[in-house]
Amino acid sequence: MSSRLAVVIPVYNHAHYVERAIRSVLDQTRTVDRLVVIDDGSPDNSVEVIRAMNDPRIELHTQENQNAFNTINRAIKMAAEDCDFIAILNSDDFYHLDRFEKLLPILEADESKSVICSAVQVIDEHSENLAEDHNRMKWFNAVWSVADDPGIAMTEWMGMANWPATTSNVLGRASYMAANPFKPYHFNHDYYFLTGAAWRDEILLHHEKLVYYRVHAHNTITSAPAPLMRELLRQHLDLLKDLRGELLADFEMRRRMKLYFRAAYDSLSSLHMGLMMMVFSELLQEKSHDDILAIVNGMGEDDLDELQVFPNRHHVNAYTSEGPLGKNTQLPEKVDELRAKLDQLLAQKAAGDDYRALLTAVLRSKWVSLARVFGGCRDLVCDKGKGPQEKLGNLRAAIDASAWVKLGRVIGAAKFDA
Repeated sequence: MSSRLAVVIPVYNHAHYVERAIRSVLDQTRTVDRLVVIDDGSPDNSVEVIRAMNDPRIELHTQENQNAFNTINRAIKMAAEDCDFIAILNSDDFYHLDRFEKLLPILEADESKSVICSAVQVIDEHSENLAEDHNRMKWFNAVWSVADDPGIAMTEWMGMANWPATTSNVLGRASYMAANPFKPYHFNHDYYFLTGAAWRDEILLHHEKLVYYRVHAHNTITSAPAPLMRELLRQHLDLLKDLRGELLADFEMRRRMKLYFRAAYDSLSSLHMGLMMMVFSELLQEKSHDDILAIVNGMGEDDLDELQVFPNRHHVNAYTSEGPLGKNTQLPEKVDELRAKLDQLLAQKAAGDDYRALLTAVLRSKWVSLARVFGGCRDLVCDKGKGPQEKLGNLRAAIDASAWVKLGRVIGAAKFDA
């Protein structure tokens, strides 16, 4: 069965642009299964423009103004009911017509990832390429100059700037998007979502420019720095709060977070790390020095592997007598990162081998085959999970939970081990 794909379009006050956006979905070379359009109380004639298209493939809904994040979340919830993948398109942007033909197979093939983005074509209000001397174009050129640097990890690049730039660049698994709703921000709901995905190592990149991002006088991004800077501070504090449990449980996720914040100190966005430290200082005013001591001492070696190794070992190993230390301190750290990835790949391979061997034993079992004749033991032959380790764990759990297998073991008919 082929995957079902939905596109959701939140519309607000874009009567001049929304028909082009919708047409770029309807004319895709890879057919879209659902197109959910929600007008968020537009004061202009956006709704009339959409209705005049008179296309039964458009699922149009209207509501009183609830802001972009609520509108997107509502549309995702609707689309996730019967679709496997969801893409977002802002009503002033539009797609390259083969976007999904190129992106969807890549995401379908890599079950370890949940989101894919492409390069971005920046255009003006007339749908012409944005002038190279425009401030926003200069920003894009600076940010995307990093794309081909093999020494920069995805999470570092995201720390430098929100390189996908727009919710219109998000194509994701419906399950992931429904489980990670957009937050109540004015500017940064996409950056929060994408940063969480980067920390989890869930993002893929395709280098072709397959989405047209429109820069015009009414973009939500503001020319005044303070509102955006405040929201970026809030966004990152929210991330640390919301993802604390995952970070505590996952060393690799913490490593990616560290790389992210190191890159963020030289951010090409508007995150000011000095002000971030001032916010931490403000939050700590309600804590006594004894409270701080208790928090620090509560970080145990058994829970946090980082406490078992001196972090400055990279600096020591990088130094030679040929000159000053410089920036080559990151090289040994990169070696450690590659070793960690190799260990992860070896663990995945071992889990894959174990999964295939166990599944083969289940499929060859006459006892299980007997149950399947009558519609039983279906959980034992379903390919559930995103990767080999998760699939192996799910299969073992299904075997342990199966009353039929337990009976077979009692009478000696089920001779495979989980």
